[in-house]
Amino acid sequence: MWLGTPEGLDRVDWNTFQKRKFISCTHFDKSNGYYGVETNAGCGDAEGYVWFGTSNGAIRYNPKTGYGKNVIPTVNINNIQVYLKDVDWKKENVIVNKTSGLPVNPELGYGSNNLTFYFTGIYLTAPNEVKYRWKLEGFDDYWAPVSRYAQANYSNIPPGDYVFIVQATVNEREWSPEVSYPFTIKPPAYRTATAYIIYTIAAILLVFLLLWWRTRSLRLAQFILRNKVNERTIELKEKNIELAKLSLVASETGNAVMIFDKKMELEWVNNGFTKMTEFTQDEFVRKRGINIKELTNYKDIENAA
Repeated sequence: MWLGTPEGLDRVDWNTFQKRKFISCTHFDKSNGYYGVETNAGCGDAEGYVWFGTSNGAIRYNPKTGYGKNVIPTVNINNIQVYLKDVDWKKENVIVNKTSGLPVNPELGYGSNNLTFYFTGIYLTAPNEVKYRWKLEGFDDYWAPVSRYAQANYSNIPPGDYVFIVQATVNEREWSPEVSYPFTIKPPAYRTATAYIIYTIAAILLVFLLLWWRTRSLRLAQFILRNKVNERTIELKEKNIELAKLSLVASETGNAVMIFDKKMELEWVNNGFTKMTEFTQDEFVRKRGINIKELTNYKDIENAA
């Protein structure tokens, strides 16, 4: 039994169905030599041929030739270009497959990460019906849409290991075995293991230099502070000696003696002052004040000081 469909022609083995209740169906379309479109009629002639009426005209079939089977195309990768230019791989010191002429597991530099793959599907029965799908493992998550275009271009491929895979078909049901091509894109010089080691060493040296500079600065600041403390200590010691001498002299006299510091604040009085005013130093400050300006009516006291 022959069935005409928009997609081609189906032959059902009616004898097998009657005997074993099993449907054996053979499909005919362009993929296996049947070029009819919109098959809608069929008949046999006296010579045993079967005729089919289609939109493309009448087609005669000779049952004695048997029933064609679907044949899967053969696909091969022919060439690989870098930035749309052919590469002399031998000059690049890359091992080349003698049969295909392609480099074997090439490790391409980061500056060669724009690749175009060329491939060909061979199917002599219907060469114009060959279609392709492809993907780049490590880069693509899905197959590219089915296309008659026999090349695939990939630009700006990141560093890493990849496998380019392509398949061919003539009916988009049966696909040829996967043809794969592995290759590697090497990272740029600044992203290699050697570069990271240099970065690590440089970082360690930088931290060391910062610590050394910080320690040196702290030591220098400590040295300067120690010198200032020593100088101030010597000044205070000398001043205390002078005050001690002055206190000794002032204590021996019966006159009232008052000593003011650089801020013109009362710093010391002798016993003569206490006997004369009947005030201790603290009592006198609380009552009259501590600054010499508060203790005198002399207007030019600042100039006199």
